[in-house]
Amino acid sequence: LIISFKLNFNFRPCRIFALSVKVCHLKNVEENFQTKNNLFQEKRIAFSKAQAAAQIERDKMAKFVRAKNEVQSSLNEIANLRKRLQRLENNLQELIDDYPRKVIRVDVVRIEMISHFELLTKCWAALFEEFNTLLTIWEETNERHHETVLAYEVYEKELKLTVKERELRRVLQEQVIMKEKEWKLKKVKALKTLANLTKALGKPLQTAIEVIELPKEYSGLSDSVDELNANIKIIEEILKNADPSIEKDAAEYMRLCAENEKMTIEFASLENKVNELNSAFQNSKLEFVNAMDNAIGEISKQFCRFMSQLNGSGEICLENCPTETSCDYGLNIKVKFSGNRSLRKLDHRRQSGGERCVSTMLYMLALQKSCKVPFRFLDEINQASVLV
Repeated sequence: LIISFKLNFNFRPCRIFALSVKVCHLKNVEENFQTKNNLFQEKRIAFSKAQAAAQIERDKMAKFVRAKNEVQSSLNEIANLRKRLQRLENNLQELIDDYPRKVIRVDVVRIEMISHFELLTKCWAALFEEFNTLLTIWEETNERHHETVLAYEVYEKELKLTVKERELRRVLQEQVIMKEKEWKLKKVKALKTLANLTKALGKPLQTAIEVIELPKEYSGLSDSVDELNANIKIIEEILKNADPSIEKDAAEYMRLCAENEKMTIEFASLENKVNELNSAFQNSKLEFVNAMDNAIGEISKQFCRFMSQLNGSGEICLENCPTETSCDYGLNIKVKFSGNRSLRKLDHRRQSGGERCVSTMLYMLALQKSCKVPFRFLDEINQASVLV
């Protein structure tokens, strides 16, 4: 202030005094602030200590509360045990009081058990007789099952025989087709050779044919010597005019004719074999269809009986084969679950999933009566995308 006063002579004394007062006031304010700040820091430290002490007290209180709860639960358990003990004492007293009556009741129960045992003995005797009856029925059923197995084996052998017969028929048809092709090829070659010979030889070929046909005319010769001499002269003239190379062509022509006749006979024989195989196949197929109709008839009876127990109706029939030369048969399952409807084919469009499931299970039970197997199973019968 003194330095500033010396530098600036325009300051007034009151101004200097006011500034000094403000400076002193600021120093006092700063000292008070420092003091309050120190006091605040001390109080904050004390508050932190108090807060830590309060946390410790809270932890102690929580431990105390937990211990109190444990003690209370123990007291409750003790009270419950006392109640149970009291009930056990009461029950024991009741048992002691009821012992004479129970002794009498045991005697009565013993008498009842003896009579019940006698009744059970009679029931066991009846069951044993029924078991013997069922055993006899089972033995008869087992014999029928063996017969069914043998019939099934015969059916398998017949099916294999049918397959072999079909294969043999196919092979014979292929052989017939090959023979026909070979015969047609040889015939075409013979015709081509004959055409070439006709084109190349012309009249000499006609002469060779006349030479070939001469022996056939000998059977109709007359008894006149003059006529025979005339015929001999005609033959000599034909032989003189004939070309020596024509004999070779004529022999080739005769060979082709003989081969043609041989192949015609062989073709007729193969055709007869094919007809015999067709007849045998139709007979085997008829026997197979008849046996299958009988078996399906039995299954249909069982299926109809099972459906009638559900107030419905059903039928199983053999689906016709699409062609006469195949054995691709199928089964049609027809059902109805309402009296107002007619029998309809079982499929995913007409019946619900439950109806299809019940129908299929009843069909398997009906099938079990005719062909027993260890187990059968269904898969995704209730899915609309799966065709039955």
